[in-house]
Amino acid sequence: MVKAKSTRTNDAKTVGAFVKANIFSRFGMPRAIISDRETHFCNKVVDALLKKYNVTHRILTSYHPQMNGQVEISDREIKSILEKTVNPNQKDWGTCLDDALSAHCKAYKTP
Repeated sequence: MVKAKSTRTNDAKTVGAFVKANIFSRFGMPRAIISDRETHFCNKVVDALLKKYNVTHRILTSYHPQMNGQVEISDREIKSILEKTVNPNQKDWGTCLDDALSAHCKAYKTP
């Protein structure tokens, strides 16, 4: 399942609030969260949040996006949907994101 939200920034505070409001409160506490090594995932705010709820943070190896293949495929599919629906100036991508996520989730997926 893909969860995303357009935000003005992707700083530690914003990402921590997103995880708490859109993952933890909707689905309960996962045993682990897997992320890349980007600073908006690897920081004191997110680490403290995960520690508070006893969630393990698994960090992918740098320069090996194939380790996170399912996410990379979903990202590529959502980007493709957005490229087809967003205005050429790309200023409305945030308003199109929910529709793109819905289309992605409803699309027939083969195993």
